[in-house]
Parts: sequence; structure tokens; C-alpha cells
Amino acid sequence: MSKGDQCSNWSKKPLRKSQLHYAALDAVICVMIYKEMGKLCENVEKMRNYFTKIFLKAKLNINEFHNDILLGNANENLKDNRYF
Repeated sequence: MSKGDQCSNWSKKPLRKSQLHYAALDAVICVMIYKEMGKLCENVEKMRNYFTKIFLKAKLNINEFHNDILLGNANENLKDNRYF
């Protein structure tokens, strides 16, 4: 997608075909991103539920583990058996 139309004069009518094409692609891409983000959120929630069940069986602290994943500390803390 060319960015030339991004900064073009959108108030001048009629819009050029390239501007209409740019606007249409921009809208379609937003919908595609929205759908993919929804799938990602579903997958993250499924994964969290899966690990929660495992952690409950093993009596581990899922919230602490989740926070450490976000902070990038999970690998170190797993080595130290922190969650057990």
C-alpha cells in the first residue's frame, strides 16, 4: 500500500481512485486486525484456563506465574522452584 495518498488532499472532491483504494484498504485492514486480536485474546484466555487447571492440580500459584511471565522472570523462577 502506497503511503502517498495518506497525506494527499482528502477535502478535494471527487477523490481520486487511488485515494478511494487507500481508504478501502485502510478500513479492511482495521477489520482484519480486530478479528486477529480477538482470536489472540481467545487463545490467551484458553491457554490461561489450561494452565490454571494444571496449577490447581499441582497447588501452584498461577497469578504469580502469570505476572512473572509478563515481567520476563518466569524462566528464572521456574529454575528456583518458586511456584511449587
